[in-house]
Amino acid sequence: MADKLDHLLSDYFTGKLDVAIQLRQMELTYRHGTPDENIGGGRKQNDYNNVVESRMIHEQNDPELKRLRYQKSVIKMMFDCLIKSHQDVLIDKYGNKKGWVTIGMDNHIDERTARE
Repeated sequence: MADKLDHLLSDYFTGKLDVAIQLRQMELTYRHGTPDENIGGGRKQNDYNNVVESRMIHEQNDPELKRLRYQKSVIKMMFDCLIKSHQDVLIDKYGNKKGWVTIGMDNHIDERTARE
């Protein structure tokens, strides 16, 4: 569990989570529509095809995109609630990939305090 959380926080602070969201949106944008299963039949009646609306519907219904956006919003909400010194520790650990000893020295705190 801790490895998953560390990986997720690292992705958030390095910007990989934003890239994953944009990549998923591009995948949904350029995904081809459903195949035509009307073999040998006539044209569909009352077929309304709007590209923008269908793209928005696919983005709103995609579980992977929902999960990525939810993770980003939860991390941002929790990060904004922290005090400045705790934010600095998280940025140093997950954004700048510093070790706990270096983080403690930079922020003038003990290594154990930084880990907490």
